[in-house]
Amino acid sequence: MVDKHILSQMLDDKLEKFVAPLYAKIAHLEGELLKKSIDHIHTVAEAKERLSCNESTLSRWREQGVLKAHSIGSRVFFKESSIQDALIEIKPKKKRL
Repeated sequence: MVDKHILSQMLDDKLEKFVAPLYAKIAHLEGELLKKSIDHIHTVAEAKERLSCNESTLSRWREQGVLKAHSIGSRVFFKESSIQDALIEIKPKKKRL
């Protein structure tokens, strides 16, 4: 007859071998999620390229409040979340009968 203590130890060892890789994968996924949750900052040049527009358009959108801008000293930046917030959904037009 197998001792309960030995059986318990064997089960703990098997469980550890099964659970350890899962904990490692969870830690990896948490790290990836943290990287993605950081709001990317775009320079004016990057924002122009990202939105396929020129600098005067970005300036006009800033002045109109369409696109939020941030600055450090005299340098202007746009957060990715600000760009996403400025985008509006275009609804399909209803067909006339």
